[in-house]
Amino acid sequence: MKHSAHLLLGGLLAACIAQAGVNAASAQDSPFLIADSLLTDAPHALGVVEIRASGSVRFSEQLRMIPGLAAWSQDRYTLRLLGTGQEGLLSSGPTFLLDGLAIPVAFLDRPLTETLPVTPSAVTTLRFDAGQRSHEGARLRDGVMHVRTPMLQGWEAGGALAVINETGDPGPAKHRDGRLQNVDRSGPATALHMGWGNGRWTVQTGLQSDLHHLTDQRIAGRVRLTYAENAQPVITQFSPWARLRARTLNWRLDLAGGRAWRKDFVYLESAGWEWPSRWTRDWVASRALWKRDGLQAGVEADGWTMSSTNRPSFIDLPAPVRLMEAQSRGTVGWIGSHWRLTTAGGVRLIQAAQLEVDVRHMLPLAELALSWNSRAWEAGISLSGIGLDDAFPQERSWSAAASLSLARTGRQGRWKVSLDGESGHFPEAGNLSFWAASGVDTGSWMTLASLPTPLPVPRRLQGQWLVERAIGAWTGWFALEGRWADGLLLEDRRIDQPFGIGPLLPSWSWSAPHGGWLFSRTVGVRRVEPDRIQWRGQFQFQHVSSQGDDTYFRAATGFPRNRVWISAAEQRPGGIRWFVRAAWQGAWTWPQYLEPAERELPASLWLDATVGKTLLSGHMEALVSLLNLPDRPLMTHPAGVEEQLAIRLTVLFQSRPGPSR
Repeated sequence: MKHSAHLLLGGLLAACIAQAGVNAASAQDSPFLIADSLLTDAPHALGVVEIRASGSVRFSEQLRMIPGLAAWSQDRYTLRLLGTGQEGLLSSGPTFLLDGLAIPVAFLDRPLTETLPVTPSAVTTLRFDAGQRSHEGARLRDGVMHVRTPMLQGWEAGGALAVINETGDPGPAKHRDGRLQNVDRSGPATALHMGWGNGRWTVQTGLQSDLHHLTDQRIAGRVRLTYAENAQPVITQFSPWARLRARTLNWRLDLAGGRAWRKDFVYLESAGWEWPSRWTRDWVASRALWKRDGLQAGVEADGWTMSSTNRPSFIDLPAPVRLMEAQSRGTVGWIGSHWRLTTAGGVRLIQAAQLEVDVRHMLPLAELALSWNSRAWEAGISLSGIGLDDAFPQERSWSAAASLSLARTGRQGRWKVSLDGESGHFPEAGNLSFWAASGVDTGSWMTLASLPTPLPVPRRLQGQWLVERAIGAWTGWFALEGRWADGLLLEDRRIDQPFGIGPLLPSWSWSAPHGGWLFSRTVGVRRVEPDRIQWRGQFQFQHVSSQGDDTYFRAATGFPRNRVWISAAEQRPGGIRWFVRAAWQGAWTWPQYLEPAERELPASLWLDATVGKTLLSGHMEALVSLLNLPDRPLMTHPAGVEEQLAIRLTVLFQSRPGPSR
């Protein structure tokens, strides 16, 4: 643990020392900044009009609004991000970049969005870049989530408050059948922030707090089999954070950190029911970059710790667990008129501790990237690797990844091709496979099997082709994506009970090697012209080829669902905002159920609408959202909530009048 603390503090100290030389040049001239328009004008993105008009207070709610981004939640609160949806539940989730700073949010198979040091109402741009590849620090992720916020000018404070009345009250279903009790109210959810800036420096602090009541019949009935406290099952979280940013001509500094307290009911498919628990999470992320006369150098450090305790339970829960991950890396780059070469090296520490178990590993990291660009062309290649020592029982003691890309931009469109490949395991402290390798005991909550040894080396290859064409204010695009995998370590699960009844309690074990092919074709159109209605629409047709590998087919949740997405948003004169989203997914069969319990699930239709009005000269805004307007259960997952009509009331407030654009 001393090693992790030294590395983390050393990286932060280096960042602060580096910033001591910041000059007073204008931040607008910084070579590190990218225009918001370049982030918003993309297939999977939201601009400031759409973000503010959606009325979201929880970051998880905002991420669900991104066109084409697949997500699901078993309780309408906990969010799983599944990239473009090709691999079912196999997705590792995206990397989160907040104004370019990587924020560590991954835990098990979900992002802990309360860790993000930003409130949704302060975000100007959200963009998701699809594609599974190794990112900074040799972390394997399914895509990148770019989150953009502005630098402050003077003092500023603001926030949002929302309450949600979910699933059945006052939906028509409850009035048709007086016996129904699935009233799932939620909130209040709050997101507050305040700060000061002068255009070059920004200092901010904030707080996120939330309550979510698990009173839906299906979920509450399952939770009560483990949760023994004489109280309503409620997920609560309280997360203060602080952030420092600096932008000049040659320097860039980012420093963020916070703590989260969470009373939780952790659900995993391989467990089949909830773990009543309390978690404390401390995290920090930092980066300092310097660029001048063709040379760029930087240092980055991030880390987090999580500790669990248990709530009253009817079953034997996992003993308190402590997880830690810390990473520090230095970068050096050389920049020419049309090219850039960057090298990086560092180390990652991961730890899992429980009773007598205390497993720690120090893993070396190395990266190399070369890019070239001209007025119309861009090309790049990157290589990264991580040493495994004995952190993972892999046949080879290291893992590596490589990426190639080529793009051309013209007057009326652009095209891009990319090829990404990975070989090996990329362990992280929040992965269930690392828990198994470390000997963590999960009690009666879940049978955590030991990993087979030695493990084969997994291999993945992904190709993407994107073509865009602009006609006036409209842009049409087509994307083709294919993925191949072999040697994968998977959870081989089978469920032998009626669909969606009680805890799943599956029979499962680790299984390797497995693999197959996945294909996706998407066609879309968008219009993001300022001061007009913002339109986005797309249709995705997907296919999986398991080549006879039934375990891979079931782990990827069978045949992917074809999807349609349409959204529109507008800021009208007089302070009126509105946002509408419609989405459709085709029918499919949940493949992990044994016959005759296996059944086809019908097609699903989502329709959400929000309307809002600014008040008090723009210092306040009130919004009303109707979620799942069809008011019918959405059986998208056998363990999920039976979603019905939900009404969300949101109040936004800010010390400065909000934008009218």
